[in-house]
Amino acid sequence: MPETADQTDVLRADDRRFEAMRKGGWAALDAALAADLTYVHSTARVETKAEHKQRFTVRYLAVYIRGAGEWRMTAWQSTRVPD
Repeated sequence: MPETADQTDVLRADDRRFEAMRKGGWAALDAALAADLTYVHSTARVETKAEHKQRFTVRYLAVYIRGAGEWRMTAWQSTRVPD
């Protein structure tokens, strides 16, 4: 089933958010996050928008493979940057 225009827009918005986090583009990240953001980490820690946008303290590795003409993520690993 092909993506709808709304699905495409949401995926692009998420790409912009992630790029801003990856590059430290804090103004772009601020624009991408709702004022009432609730961000829940895998550790169950909850952050507000203000808490979340002051730091991006993880490093990550994403591994993609190409099969049947499509790139698909096959592995993801993230770890906190030491304090």
